[in-house]
Amino acid sequence: MLTRLVLLGVLLTWSAVAALAPALLDMSFGAALMLGAVVVVSGPTVVGPLLDFVGPPATLRRLLLWEGTVIDPAGAILAAATFRALAHGGHPGALETAGRLLAGVALGFTGGIAGALALGLPARWDLDTPLARTSELATLLLSAGTCDVLLDDTGLIAATVMGIAVATRRAPRAPSGTTFFRTLASPIVGTLFISISTTVTPAALGGVLLPALALVAVLVVLVRPLIAALATAGSTLDGPERAFTGWMAPRGTVAAATASAFGGDLVQHGYAGASRILPVVFLVIVATVLTYGLTAVPLARRLKLSPPPA
Repeated sequence: MLTRLVLLGVLLTWSAVAALAPALLDMSFGAALMLGAVVVVSGPTVVGPLLDFVGPPATLRRLLLWEGTVIDPAGAILAAATFRALAHGGHPGALETAGRLLAGVALGFTGGIAGALALGLPARWDLDTPLARTSELATLLLSAGTCDVLLDDTGLIAATVMGIAVATRRAPRAPSGTTFFRTLASPIVGTLFISISTTVTPAALGGVLLPALALVAVLVVLVRPLIAALATAGSTLDGPERAFTGWMAPRGTVAAATASAFGGDLVQHGYAGASRILPVVFLVIVATVLTYGLTAVPLARRLKLSPPPA
């Protein structure tokens, strides 16, 4: 069920945005493909706190958290691969373009796997928690930086592969993920989102406000419920749990960071409307967080998935 939720989430969201964005946002199909790849992601940093507040059943909570954990790197890798294909699409020869794309993905995965293996060293060396966290951050920066030096825009792929390793590893002496999040990830995520937000001007937002909200409406009301209905058909989830799954897909910092990383570069490659990617993504983040944040608890209580107020 998790596999279907992730695969359908990626394919249907990407396809819907790529089909609608050229008409709604007056952008080229290439820019629309990049926008679709960016808004695929959700993420545990957004879903987790919201689920903590809602308090759904453990099975449903676990499914939604794992969906966010898996779809974040999947979306980031898709965006990186899409950018490499678009950036080199103007070069003659489809084989050359495909070769560059495959080389970039292969290098990113190789660097990420090497970095993930190196992440196990702090536990083997019995480093204390603060030093272990510092060594993990240094390993991440070294792996991603090396890949980017060897081939542009492959560091993100390496970083996401290492992120999957951190989320899924089962080292017996590995430090608590909660401690890691509180001491390192939380302030970095907050600082990153604030710094990206400062690059989005009110004028840029005003120019895409209504089309972006229309796109959000399609994603929230049509695309996400369809994804959930198809992915959970025949599963052990009951009707209320399936309905709640169809109403939980907020976007967060990973979408903003990915849009910031690739949107400006697409402008330099001459893709019409690429400058609108970051403002649109910013509005998608705000609109989805507000929508799900304000409605998740009332919906969960109506579906009897959350305890009533004291």
